[in-house]
Amino acid sequence: MAPRVIVVGAGPVGVVAALACVQHGFAVVLLEGLPDVDESPRAATTHPATLEMIDRVGLIEPFIAAGLVARYFQFWDRPTRTRTVEFDHDLLRNDTPFPFVVQTEQHKLAHMGVERLRALGTDVRFDTRVTSVQQDADTATVLADGPGGPVEISGDYVIGADGGRSTIRKSLGIDFEGYTWPERFLVLTALNDFERALGCCYRNYFADPHEWFNLFKVAGDDGKGRWRAVFPTLVEFGSADPQLLDRYERRRRPLIVQFVQEATIANKKRLEERDPAARLAGVAGLRATAADPVRHRQFLLRTSLIESVRTAASID
Repeated sequence: MAPRVIVVGAGPVGVVAALACVQHGFAVVLLEGLPDVDESPRAATTHPATLEMIDRVGLIEPFIAAGLVARYFQFWDRPTRTRTVEFDHDLLRNDTPFPFVVQTEQHKLAHMGVERLRALGTDVRFDTRVTSVQQDADTATVLADGPGGPVEISGDYVIGADGGRSTIRKSLGIDFEGYTWPERFLVLTALNDFERALGCCYRNYFADPHEWFNLFKVAGDDGKGRWRAVFPTLVEFGSADPQLLDRYERRRRPLIVQFVQEATIANKKRLEERDPAARLAGVAGLRATAADPVRHRQFLLRTSLIESVRTAASID
């Protein structure tokens, strides 16, 4: 009998994890507390390493078709409205089959994944809010409130893909390591054609000592395109050793800190730098990186998360 995996959370992470498990012969139950996929605005850039993962679960063609392919990304100086540097993902064409990012809304991937899971006969349950999880040496059990009342579902493993406020993590007493920015962030979505107005590309970072922002274009549900600005405001296969999961933790947790968090912190500091000399030095450093093909490629390998995947693969 195939091992059973319970996936909690029907966002992009949950549905991709569920699909990967189904592909490898697991019996899967996908649980989501909301009545449907959450369509609120979330991060909209999908990097090459993630595109490779989406390709492995068989969704790459519809996912790319539902979004915008962005080969370039740019850094701008907001006070002068000038572009300071541009990076080109095409330098990664020998490193990945997807030398670009895709700009699209996360809920599209979630909807695609749910549709594919249902077509494969997977047990997908919305409006089923998990309240706690228990485990013994052999079994993991989730308790949930479903449409018909309380339910209890047992399996061999539980994947907690239920977000930053994860019930699974809290139920197991696992800390949420990381940090929280002191600012609040305002997300504005508009139809204005910023590409024509500014000469920018689909993915842009505007540095400003007082109010930096990011500007991205996504496809929109109607395919006509939307521009999204983000401002800070003060306001296993059934036979593997269970220790395989420990190796996953050794690989992924440090890399989140080393690659994702470090890159996010560095980019934020670069955009909000107030010291004029430091701002000029930062721009000069980016320009020098972009002008050198070797450094340009290394920068892209890191920002596209390809380097993190390769590093993870080297950890025992």
